[in-house]
Formats: sequence, C-alpha cells, structure tokens
Amino acid sequence: MRLFHFVSIVSLFTIMTMVSSVSAEEQYLEFLQGLRDKNYHDTALQYLDQIAADKATPKEIQELIPFERAMTLFSRTQTQPEEQEETLNLALAQLALFTKQYPNHPMAGTANTERGKIILEKAEVEGRKAQSPAEQNNKKAHQEAARKLVAQARDIFQKAYNLHE
Repeated sequence: MRLFHFVSIVSLFTIMTMVSSVSAEEQYLEFLQGLRDKNYHDTALQYLDQIAADKATPKEIQELIPFERAMTLFSRTQTQPEEQEETLNLALAQLALFTKQYPNHPMAGTANTERGKIILEKAEVEGRKAQSPAEQNNKKAHQEAARKLVAQARDIFQKAYNLHE
C-alpha cells in the first residue's frame, strides 16, 4: 500500500512538472500577445529584450524572439502610422534575421508570409506617395519602387508557399 502511495506521488509530481514547464513556455507568448492586444507595443519590445537577455528563457522561446519582435513592430504600424516606414523596415529586418537563422523552423513559412505582407505594405506606402500632390515630381520613381516591392513580395510568398507544403 505504501509503495502504491509513493508511486502515485512520484507520478503526480512528474506530471505536474511537465505540465508546468509546457504552460510556462506558453505564458511567454500569451503575455506578449496580451501586451500587443492592448497596444503596449513599446512595453512588448522591452519584454522581448528582457527575455532575450534572460538565460532561463527556454530555447524554443529564444528562437522565436526575432519573429515575435517583427510581429510586434508590424502591429505597431497599425496604431502609429507616422513611424510606419521606419517600423516596417525594422520588422522586415527581424523577419529576415529569423528566416536566416532558422530556415527549417516550423514558423519559417509563417515568417516568410509576414515578410511578404510587410513588403506589400511598403508598396502601398510608395503608392500613396505617388498619389500625393507634394510628390508629383517623384511620381514615376514611387510607382517604380512600388512595382519592385510587389515583385519582391511575390517571390517571398512563393518561398513561404514552398515551406508550407
């Protein structure tokens, strides 16, 4: 009978340890998403810096930091359009870093899809510049830049498609 209790306690402890470690990893991402949902983008970026520097952060989370930083920057462009171009460039750089460092990561296809979306967003910015009365002297240059960005996004979407297959 005592052996049964001992085995039960050890089994329960083992299960609780496994469950708590899985939920701890999920908590990093849930907390980060909560910050983004509340439009606390700067705080989310600081949190990412903090967990990147923390040696106790699980490897799976460490690998996702460039991806999550890019997603935070990209979502920030929706609420702070005055910094849109610079923020899109930062987000694009983080996604490029992630896809270069972890080309076979399960999120690599999603990262490439997001890169394509960001490049299309940059193309839209160029299109808006081309339509701006203040930029009429540079209209053709902005239109050409937009076309190049759309072609670049098409290539990246193809890469993402290939990774999702």
